[in-house]
Amino acid sequence: MGVGIDWKPVLSDILREGASYFPKKAEYMESIDTLAALAEFSEFVQKVVKDHLIIRELSQLRLLLARLQGIIKGAEIKQLRIHDLTLGKLRNCTAICLFQHSNDVLSCIEAAGDTAGGYSFHVSDPNSYVSFTYNTRAEGEPVLFYTEAKRMFYLLYKLGEYVISYHFPEETKWNQNMYVDYTDDIKNGILMAHSNVMIFDFIHSALRGLQK
Repeated sequence: MGVGIDWKPVLSDILREGASYFPKKAEYMESIDTLAALAEFSEFVQKVVKDHLIIRELSQLRLLLARLQGIIKGAEIKQLRIHDLTLGKLRNCTAICLFQHSNDVLSCIEAAGDTAGGYSFHVSDPNSYVSFTYNTRAEGEPVLFYTEAKRMFYLLYKLGEYVISYHFPEETKWNQNMYVDYTDDIKNGILMAHSNVMIFDFIHSALRGLQK
């Protein structure tokens, strides 16, 4: 109790043992090895970008955000405590806004997808999701918001002098009470969908390279 477990080798061993019961064992073993290799490569790349590279500039920032918006997936949200219980669904990411802090103002320096962009908020604006994230969240810690009138979820990260916001429309109907009750489940569902968490980590590491 109280001692963290490195689940990666444990899960790998379970998968390997389970694969021995399948008739196409060789193919499954190859898939497991490929997945492990991909995870190891991804972890290495993220560490190199974060700790050893200084990025002076990201060229074609709008194109970068557009490509990012096109690959971030929506999710089927399940309750963490009762994993078989589906709470609802979110559509794929439809917009991304990147904000930068300067002179007590958080300005949208670039945007992609279904958004007008160009927004600015004073850093102390009590009604701004962006300002709240910048002032209260730890570096790289995701925070989730929901606007029932727009039927939209917003996943935000503070990254040094930047705040990035990902927009996910609801697919099934949600409401404010469900958002409050199941915030962690929704956030977890988004992060674990497809390759979302690896893409977030990589892009956020690159953005940290822009810090002054």
